Amino acid sequence: MLSFKTLAVLAALTLGAVARPADMAARDEAPTTTPSTEKITFAMAAPGLETGVQCGPNKCGAGLVCCNESCGICSAPRGVCITLWCGEPILSV
Repeated sequence: MLSFKTLAVLAALTLGAVARPADMAARDEAPTTTPSTEKITFAMAAPGLETGVQCGPNKCGAGLVCCNESCGICSAPRGVCITLWCGEPILSV
C-alpha cells in the first residue's frame, strides 16, 4: 500500500503540477520548431543516505540537488520538481 505522501506526489505529477526553474536566456530566445528531446528526471531522496545535500528529512545522492525541502525530494540540477507543500515532517516517538 502506498503512503499518503507518495500518493500526493504521484497525484501532483499526474495533474501536471510540475515546475521547472526559468532560464532567463532561454526565455528571451526565439522559440524553436524542433521538439525537445530533453529527458525529465525525478528522484526521491533516500532516507539515511550518508552523502549529499540535506533535503528536509533526507539527503540527496551524488549529483542531485534538493528541489523540494518540505517533501525531501531531490532532482538533477535544472531538472523538474513538483511545487507541493508536504508540511512539517512527522516525527515518530
